[in-house]
Order: sequence, then C-alpha cells, then structure tokens
Amino acid sequence: MDTQTSASFGTLLRECRLAAGLTQEGLAERAGISARTVRLLEQGGSTPQRATAERLVTALGVAGEEVVQFLAGATSGPRRHTSSSKHVPTPHAWPLPPTDLVGREGELATVLALLEREQTRVLTLTGPGGVGKTRLALAVALQFQEQGDQEVLFVALAPLDAPEFVLPTIARAVGVPEDPSRPILTTLSIALRNRPCLLVLDNFEHIAAAGPEVAALRAACPGLRLLVTSRVVLHVQGEQVYPIPSLALATPHHLPPLDVLLHVSAVQLFIERAQAVKPDFALTAANAATVVQICAQLDGLPLAIELAATRVGILPVQALQRRLQGDRMGQSLQLLTGGARDLPQRQRTVRDTIAWSYTLLPEVERSLFRWLGVFRGGWSLPAAEAICADHLSLDALDGLISLTEQSLLVVQDEDGEPRFGMLETIREYALEQLEANGETEVTRREHATYYLRLAHDAEPMLLGAHQLIWLKRLEAEHDNLRAALRWFLNWGDADGALHLSGDLAHFWFLRGYWSEGRRWLEAALKVDEGREPDTVWTKVRTGAGLLAYYQGDYGRAATLCGESLWLSRQLGDQRGIVAALHGLAQVARAGDNYTAARAMYEESVDILRMLNDTWGLARTLNYLGISLLQDDPGAARPLIAEGLALFRQVGDRWGIALSLNDLGTISRLEGKFAEARLLLEETLDIFRMVGDKRGINRTLWLLAEISYNEGDYASARRLYMEALEILGTLGERVMTPVCLDGLAAVATAQGQLVGAARLFAVATVLRDASGATAPAPLRAQREENLARTRAVLGEVQFAAAWSEGQTMMPEQAVAQLDSGLLEIQTVMPYADAGAPALKGVARLTRREHEVLRLVAQGLTDVQVAAQLVVSPRTINAHLSSIYNKLGVNSRTTATRYALDHRLV
Repeated sequence: MDTQTSASFGTLLRECRLAAGLTQEGLAERAGISARTVRLLEQGGSTPQRATAERLVTALGVAGEEVVQFLAGATSGPRRHTSSSKHVPTPHAWPLPPTDLVGREGELATVLALLEREQTRVLTLTGPGGVGKTRLALAVALQFQEQGDQEVLFVALAPLDAPEFVLPTIARAVGVPEDPSRPILTTLSIALRNRPCLLVLDNFEHIAAAGPEVAALRAACPGLRLLVTSRVVLHVQGEQVYPIPSLALATPHHLPPLDVLLHVSAVQLFIERAQAVKPDFALTAANAATVVQICAQLDGLPLAIELAATRVGILPVQALQRRLQGDRMGQSLQLLTGGARDLPQRQRTVRDTIAWSYTLLPEVERSLFRWLGVFRGGWSLPAAEAICADHLSLDALDGLISLTEQSLLVVQDEDGEPRFGMLETIREYALEQLEANGETEVTRREHATYYLRLAHDAEPMLLGAHQLIWLKRLEAEHDNLRAALRWFLNWGDADGALHLSGDLAHFWFLRGYWSEGRRWLEAALKVDEGREPDTVWTKVRTGAGLLAYYQGDYGRAATLCGESLWLSRQLGDQRGIVAALHGLAQVARAGDNYTAARAMYEESVDILRMLNDTWGLARTLNYLGISLLQDDPGAARPLIAEGLALFRQVGDRWGIALSLNDLGTISRLEGKFAEARLLLEETLDIFRMVGDKRGINRTLWLLAEISYNEGDYASARRLYMEALEILGTLGERVMTPVCLDGLAAVATAQGQLVGAARLFAVATVLRDASGATAPAPLRAQREENLARTRAVLGEVQFAAAWSEGQTMMPEQAVAQLDSGLLEIQTVMPYADAGAPALKGVARLTRREHEVLRLVAQGLTDVQVAAQLVVSPRTINAHLSSIYNKLGVNSRTTATRYALDHRLV
C-alpha cells in the first residue's frame, strides 16, 4: 500500500472511531490490538493486515460501504520488506497460520501491552501443548510488524534436540554468520547489539537448558526483545511470564441466550472448526448444552477443541460428548528431554484428547500414526511408504490422507508433491505410544536405513544434471538425515555411520555445512576405532580432510588425506587415491608448493582418464590449470576450458561455475576486466542457484578486486562486505583476512586511513590465531597496500590505529570505517614530514600502483607487460592514466614521484 492509501485508511479509521465515541485506547481494547497500533494507523504510518482490519470493523460496528473501504485498505498477509530492510526475513520464513485466531482479543492486547513496557525484555508465553502459544505469538508478531519501527524475526525451535543448537539456529535464522574462532554468543551479541528487534522463539520447552544463553544474548543487546513460547518457565533473570489461559467457557447448567453463547470464545472456536468439516452445522437450542459440555470437558484448550470438532463430520455432538466422557486415559505427556515432569492438569487434558482421537483410529492407522512420529522436520510419501511397507497392511497414501483429514497430520505442497508433518504436541504422543508398544528400536532402524539409502542414491546425483533437485531434496530431509546419523552413532553402528556421513560429505561441502560436516565425519571415524580400514573408511577420512582444508585447517587436512592416500594405495582403490590426492594437492597449493600440487593433479588425471570418470577429470583439469598460473599461465586456460566442456557434458552446474570462475580469474590477471566481469557474473548466478557459499564468496571477492582495479571503490567496498558476511557461516579462516585486506585497501584509496590500518590489524590477528596463510601473490599484494597505508598515514598515527585494531572484532572494524574520514582531517597535519601527500597516490588503482612500481625500477613497457601477464598496449594505457592522475607527463617524472613518495 502506498502512503496516500495508508493516509486515507487512517482518516476513515479516525472518523469511524470518533463516530463510535471511542478513544484510541478504548478502540484498541475492544479490537484486541495495541493503542500504539491504532495511533500509527490513524497517522497513516502503517498498513493493517486483513485480520486487523476485520477486528476493527467488528469493534467499530461499521457496515455497508465502510466495511468494503476498511478491507480494501488492508494487506492480505505479512508485508514484504524492501531490500533496504536486509535483516528482515522474507514472509515465507514465517509459519502461515492455517486458520484465523479466534477468541484471543483480550490476550493479544495484554501481550502487546506487556511488550510495550520498557522493563519487559523477555516475555514467555507459557501453557500446555495445544493452548495456542504459537498462534498468539504469530498474531503479536504481525502487530509489531505493522508498527514498522523494528525488525520482527521468527525462529522455530521444535526440530532441535539439544540446547547447544539454539544459538546457531538463531544465528542462521537472522542471517548472522557463525565464526568458529569465537563463541556464537559473542557473534550474535555483536550483530544484534544495535538492531531494534522482536525475536520470537517458538517451542522452547525441550531445550530449556539454553535459557541462560538466550538471556545473556538479551542482556548484551539493549534493543532486543524476546517473545518465547514454552510449556515451562525459563527461570532466567528479567523474565516476564504470561500464562495463556484457556478459552472462555459458558456454564453448562446456566446457559446464556444463543446470541450471547455464539460469542463465547470456546464455543465460537468449536462452531467454526465444526463447520469446516460439516458446513451445515449450527448451534441450536437442542445442541447448545452439549457443545458447552464438550468445551468444558476439554478445559477450553484450542487444540483439544479443534480435534474434537473435526469429529462432527462423523459423529453427532451427543455421541461425541459421550465418547469424550468415557475414554479419558489420565496420563500426562512427557517432554522430549526425557523423564516425567510435574505438568499442569490441562496438559493431561490435551493428551487425553489426542489419545481419544488415537483410539478412534483403526488399528492399522494407529500403527502408522505411531511410526510417523520418528520423522523430524516432515517427510515425503516415499519415505512413509519405505518405512511402513513391510510392517503395515495399509496403503501409505490412504493412511496419510486419513490421518490428515482427522487433523493429526499437516500437509504442504512441495514442488507438486505432498510433504507431511505433525504438530509437535501430537508428535510427542506418537513417540510415547511407539515406546509403549515396544516399536521404537525397529522403527528408528527402518528410518535410519531409509535415509542411508537416500543419501547413497543422492551422492552421484549431486555430480550431474539433476544436481539442483537433489540438493533441494537433501536440504528438506536434513533433519531426518541428522536423526539417522545420530541413531547409527548411538547404537555403535560403524558401517551405517561411515556410509551415511561419507555419502553426505559433498552435500555438506556444497551447502556450506563445513563445521557440522566435519563433526559428523570425525564422529563416524571414532565409532569403532579398531575396525579394519577399508574404502569407506578412507572416503570418510578424505571427506573430513577436505572440509578441514576449506576451513584453513591445513595440518589436519594433510594428516587425514595423507592417511587416506596411503591406505587407498594399499587397497588398490583408484578412486580413493584420486580423492586423497585432490585433498593433498589443495593443501600443497595453499602452501605455495605448486610443483607438488601439479604432480598430484597430473597423477590424478591419468587415473581418471583410465577410469573414464568425466566429472572427476573435469574438476582435476580445472585445479591443474589454476596450479599453472604462477609458472605457465599460457597453459592454464586450455586446461580449464577442457574442464568446462566436460562439466557441460555431464550437466553439472556447480562444475560449470567452477570453470567459469577460473576463466574469470585468468581474464582478471590479464587485465581483461570487462571479460572477467561477464564470466564472474555468470558464475555468481550459478553459485547462488546451487547454494555454494564458498563459490559465492570467492566470486564476490574477485568482482571486488576488479572494481578496485578499475577505481570503482564504492562497488569494491560493497562486494568485499557482502563476501565477508558469507564467510563466517563457513568457519573459513583464509579468505576472511584476505577480504579484510581488500576492504582496507579500498579504505586507503577513499582516504579512510585510520579505518584501513585497523582492518589490516584485525586481519593480521586472525591470521596469527588460525595459522592459515594466503597464497604468495596475495601476501605480496597485502604488503604493498599495508606499506602504502603506513606511508600516507604516518608512523605515529598508523601505530595508534594498528593498536586499536588488534583489540577489535572484524565487525567492529568494518562498522567504524566511516570514522576514518573524520580522523584523517586531524591526522594529516601531524603526519611524518616524509609522508607522501594523499592526493594522487590514493587515486591510483591497484594495477596502476603495480605498473608505477615496475616502471620506477627501470623496466620497459614490454618487460612490465611480461611481469603482469598483459599486453604492452595495456601497460601504455595504464601509464597514460597514471600521468593524468599524478599530474606528470613522462616516465622520468613518474619515477621521481614514486621515489619521492616512497612507493618503491
């Protein structure tokens, strides 16, 4: 909605409110929204959701044309934020409520009022499963979003099974990259410290041990408010607890008139849900007492009422009431964290209601229901069929449809195929019954076996034309794959753990799950350390080694891949030899040992040609080409081009992007920036499609380097910063300081010298802490840029800025860049007498600095061109630009300038 429309809605709202004789506070209370929301709407500063507009219509008693105007002024769902709101998740990250919120106007207003109090920073909505905590929290979140003055972020915690995953899950949900060099709490605190934000944490009870960490996060972030849904109180400092009451009930023995009864919350919900399955259902004098009794028996709990109301399609309400009264089982649900706990009485009521629905199922559907409880994060039809086919005399699809119709399952459309799931409360009951029937072990074994087969089938599909389909499928099943891995590990099943983790290694690499993947792979290796090593053992070891390499842990990578190579040679496993050689060659390249790397790549090429392994050959040719760039750049391009052709042959998009990236690298080194940019922009699109964060990062970095070389510092800065945002999610230790160095060079070129010195210092600290090194050309480039910054800033001010940077986190140094422009105004007059003037020097691009340095050393245009792998014509063009920027007109005066300003 545009501003004009918002204003017209606000005018209409104010006129109707005054006509009704209501204050803003009075209207807010009647409509179940906050007074602040009413004020914002009347001022034209916010657009209401349709549900809010409908509540206002009811509260104001408007009719006719005014109703149409009210609803026309509303949006149909959560507003989509513009790109300027980069931290706000897109609406699809929010669970969409399947039905309207009924009978919670008072609770909604109370929660909004509590959150608007300055002292309320952690508000926990408590109550039994099924009381509507999540539904109310979503309504509150939508109200806050309408106010528009802070972020609203929703994080679902139900899939987690351990407290240590809470903060990483929050970080991933809000787009904060994980940094393995420091606690995730520190990373999150820095990222959210200055972000006014309402963070909704849904389903906290089973990982309540994480409460202190979440409270610590809140304490570190003044603008952060937490809205938590949990069956248990967190017992953390500053917590405000709001127990959600049951829906309002009527007294069965003193029934009010029907027109009043229709507005009793519990009765209203029952009627709406019953009409969803039986449209002609209505509240009458004949059934009113029975409906009220049903709602009272269910203690006014929304989930219980909804489950009961769905039976109206089959049972008359009188029969429904009799069955409810006679089938109570009287046992409480247990929390997933294990061990019985004292729970409120209503908790048992929800369980009894689910139990009643369960007892009405045919025996075969009960079995299906129980077995489905082992899935995490949902499941596909083939998964259900595979797990249940040998044990149940029931068509899985028919059973799933039946359970869905009885509100025991939820279903979503996923690329034209159904994906099923359970509400967490119902899943708990299914697991309880699974255990009670002695079926837990066999069901979890079937579950783990299915996902072992799925991963095995998926691995080769990640290397060809169906790559994107299978990446998406594995992503959707990641929670189930984790559960299967955990089961194999807990049962000491080394074969299962090794095969499953080994088959997932490439998926973890492509999708950036490097830290997690290493943990799983290393854990699998420890299940049976006395096991006789075999090909799967070497595969897992190499997979862990490669992920270690990509994180900059070169020592561990060399150890793992070296052991794999030795054993693969003993076993005669040619594919294992190639995989281990690849890892070792990567480590050799990182250590500037290109001769050793080339020898290993060349051995791999021979083996792969013998095996007729097109994909492996394509990848190795690419890396062989890159390893030749230092000594024989002319031979690199044809090798990479051959690799590209082979990747196109097998249809591997990731491989195509890899080759295009390498070709773009060569074009950049040759000074063909326009050609390089075209190649790299195509590369970036493909890497984004595949979801390869490492590829995205490296391509952004290369594009940033090109922008810097061309003097487009604004673009370079933006690209470096985007690359840095991605890096932390990978736990990568090499490219982070490289990108910081690049950003520092940009800062120097833009005159932000203090900020540049700080960034160089931060990068140095990171390198020293990790022990990782960058390739030699990057190290040389860094030293040149560092010397330039030191020379321009002056020794005294440089030392002070460097000292400050050594104590900063990368985010702090980046955030404080802008202060460098202010500081330079006072720093420059006190710079060392021999320091060069900023004008001219800082305006040269990185490539122009290189050309000027070589010219000052006495090299001819041809010799400079040979050094920089470009044409003499390109060098001549660079010199013309240098002369113009420095205000000189010859090689001699340019050389004198370089010497005077300590550029050589």
